[in-house]
Amino acid sequence: MSSGTPVLAADVYTLELVAVRRSWPRRLGFAVYAILGGLLGDTPLQSRGDIVVRRRDDGSEALRMDAGADPDAERLLQHVHDHLHHLDAATFEESWGIR
Repeated sequence: MSSGTPVLAADVYTLELVAVRRSWPRRLGFAVYAILGGLLGDTPLQSRGDIVVRRRDDGSEALRMDAGADPDAERLLQHVHDHLHHLDAATFEESWGIR
């Protein structure tokens, strides 16, 4: 590869959805929130976990963000995936604030 050819972000980074273990107080808090929300007609949804982007060369974490709840989690994951596969590494880093 010549030095003038941009490297695709997917060649530099990997993407994964990581389940996050919540502490007992946070789980209890969410349960109370879910019950109260259900009584008030609101349906709270628990986060699917964290979206994590890692460097392929050393496995270090470059970006981590809360994925949110479905269907927002799926949309955000797809958005990051699309950026990885359509942007060069420098543009991806700039877009997501990776240094």
